[in-house]
Amino acid sequence: MNVFGKAFKKYKYEWSNSLCMDDSDGDGESNGLELGDPCCLWKVGMTPMRQWGLSHPGDEKSKTNLNFSYAYTCVSKKGDESFWKFYFDDKRDFHYRTFSEDVTLWWNRTLTSFKANGISKFNPFGDGEDVFMRSSKDLFTALVLLCTVITLSILVFSHRCGLKVCLPLRSSRVLTLRDHAWIIFAAFVFTDWMSGLLHVVLDNPIMNTWPVVGPEAKAFQGHHYDPTAVARGPWLDFLREHHILVFLVMALYILLKPSSPGLMLFSLHFMWMSHVMMAAHRWSHTHPKYLSPTVKAMMDYGIVMTVRHHSAHHASYDCNFCIFSGWMNPLLNQLIHIVHWRSPLWLFILAGFAFVPIWATNKSIQEFLVFNVELPFRTLKSLGQRMCCKANEKGTVVPKGNSLQAEKKTQHFTLFVGGRENNVNTAIWRKRASVYSVTLGTVSTALIAYGLFASGSWKGTGFTRFLVGIHVLCMSVGCLMLTVIAITAYSWNVFDTNDSRWAARKASLRSVHRAANLLSVILFLVGIGAMVLHLWIKEHTLLHDKSAHTKLGLLTLFGILVQVTTGIMKYPFGGNAQKRFTWHGKLGWLVFLAMFFTINSGVAESGFFTNLVTTQIVIQLLLFWTFVTVAFSIRKMPPFIIHLENPLVFLCKEYLDIMPSMVSDRLRRLPFCGPCKRGSEEATISGKRYAA
Repeated sequence: MNVFGKAFKKYKYEWSNSLCMDDSDGDGESNGLELGDPCCLWKVGMTPMRQWGLSHPGDEKSKTNLNFSYAYTCVSKKGDESFWKFYFDDKRDFHYRTFSEDVTLWWNRTLTSFKANGISKFNPFGDGEDVFMRSSKDLFTALVLLCTVITLSILVFSHRCGLKVCLPLRSSRVLTLRDHAWIIFAAFVFTDWMSGLLHVVLDNPIMNTWPVVGPEAKAFQGHHYDPTAVARGPWLDFLREHHILVFLVMALYILLKPSSPGLMLFSLHFMWMSHVMMAAHRWSHTHPKYLSPTVKAMMDYGIVMTVRHHSAHHASYDCNFCIFSGWMNPLLNQLIHIVHWRSPLWLFILAGFAFVPIWATNKSIQEFLVFNVELPFRTLKSLGQRMCCKANEKGTVVPKGNSLQAEKKTQHFTLFVGGRENNVNTAIWRKRASVYSVTLGTVSTALIAYGLFASGSWKGTGFTRFLVGIHVLCMSVGCLMLTVIAITAYSWNVFDTNDSRWAARKASLRSVHRAANLLSVILFLVGIGAMVLHLWIKEHTLLHDKSAHTKLGLLTLFGILVQVTTGIMKYPFGGNAQKRFTWHGKLGWLVFLAMFFTINSGVAESGFFTNLVTTQIVIQLLLFWTFVTVAFSIRKMPPFIIHLENPLVFLCKEYLDIMPSMVSDRLRRLPFCGPCKRGSEEATISGKRYAA
């Protein structure tokens, strides 16, 4: 055991202020300075103040060599210039090449390589990771160019660029100036968001051993130790690092939804904005004295992220992952406390968000989004009209159908899956969803219990481990099983409100609701008591007091107390329901949301699943689907109709819609293209009108 290990044992294996301030190896630097906690503020679950320039506190030859002042950095909070010396590394002798110099150098090198290797240059299955990365970069660059040409051709020849003068009257393919503005804005936000998700995936050391992603992740993490490496490499090589993502996204849109001119235009905007995103990352690692006035102006106006904004990521590596404009970082910085940034689940989240623009082309979803975005403005307009015209409208009765609530109820989602039309927004389907939600919650609880007992990554004696186990099991059973039963109990009432049996059924289900809630409250009290006793003993603090799990837990506890109090007052035992606290149900839904976020943050932050990555992914997916089924069963999701359609028929319609009318008309006459005729009527009429 080295000198630091002996000191750690001396302080009972706790990171105390005394151990932090000590210099165990006698090299003139405190243990906290060498381990990234120079101000001695770190607690279990927190991120150290510094994760760069670390050294070994038990080896006198290992030093950070930082000019650190405790009074200047920690007491006066004025910061330390050592970070900027590390971030820019001006000691290295290198030349910031201009873009034209890089283009010339890259072109000459590419020609030489192509003459020597020929088409084998694009073979990604050569020997070694370097060969794979270099050849795959060239291959995906060629594929991105191909997708760009195909997308542009579809937009120009099939959709006539969405121009009104080139399309028939009342065509759904016309893109107005407002549509163009929204598409550009959506592509801007989408590029920033996708850059953050990709950054989270590539920063994750767990991904280093995965196929395909592993070599890219290891190469990307290298710039954490040498930040200026991003600015030293050739421009054109650096701008192509992300082409695998761009190709997959553009190819996805071409294959699944080529009939949407808006999506094709969105794809082209995403393509060029992604290259600006890569340039923004390089500029954020370039010393400001080398940046052009144009780039500095873009940073000042928030078009691309600033140097200081991105440098915060390299100070702790757990924030500011978005590397384009940084607009989405406030949201992503909060989400990494719900799904930890080292969870491989982010790879699936990245893949899922690639489909979001395709879903946004659905007319019913567009109407739903527009309705919710414009709802505050319509509400203010309605209130203004009522205030201004109050004197004139005293005897006027507003029609029911014109109310905002009535308008909201007419909104529907139409989902295309495969076969026939089926309206799932019925009482029977909501009852089934409640059964599914309880089943999913039970399976999630079992997997959490498995992670609790199978994981060996947390400390404590037998009694403290027992207290933690009681807390986890009580909270999991209370939230994922009993509370789910309580909140979905009323969905078992399948009778219509006009049916005489509806009231009696609701009264009996209220007993189930109250009994399940009572049992869940008892379990919550036991679980909270176990954790309070655990923290009082203070042998081992599982989660620190500033964690997202703790904050959400306290918020949930307050909501539960309010819900229990108002529930007893609204529905007294043995009495009739009181017409007060009408917000009881809405608050119950918010408390349930807080419960789910608390459970999920506990799974992400506790450390139980450090060695059980697959189990953690499955639990978080189950939690998501439990939430969805509960929301559907209690009508917290907008009503929707599932239109089951054969995927092959759907793709057939898509491709026939973008073909010239001469070709598509002949193909529709074929026997096996019969099902494709109805969906392509508009395209047929439009093509004939255009031809005429």
